[in-house]
Amino acid sequence: EEKLDGENRYFCENCQSKQSATRRIRLHSLPPTLNLQLMRFVFDRQTGLKKKLSTFINFPEQLDMEPFLEGKLDQRPVYELSAVLIHRGISAYSGHYIAHVKDALTGDWYKFNDEEIEKMEGKKLQLGIEEDI
Repeated sequence: EEKLDGENRYFCENCQSKQSATRRIRLHSLPPTLNLQLMRFVFDRQTGLKKKLSTFINFPEQLDMEPFLEGKLDQRPVYELSAVLIHRGISAYSGHYIAHVKDALTGDWYKFNDEEIEKMEGKKLQLGIEEDI
């Protein structure tokens, strides 16, 4: 939820004035497979170009979507992380993508980098390490 107050108040068409409000998104249903994309680019007003964000993001192996639903479902909407796509490179205009994919049968994680495929050993989801940023 985002509070809209002070200078950031919502303009009400009915009242023809600015009002304090809360802006939020609530989902009514969810798909069997959930695909989330984080747009990690911002517009740099000084240069007039897109700039890549490089802050670390941590994400869970399980994602409970219940807090984002308007109504209740028959089953708790929990998703298992099955893949992560990472952009390598400092620019918003060029770089390289590497996919990390979980084998649904064994639970093992694999790193796909063009023709090179390697099984990820050790702690499965250290995807934010220096080589992947």
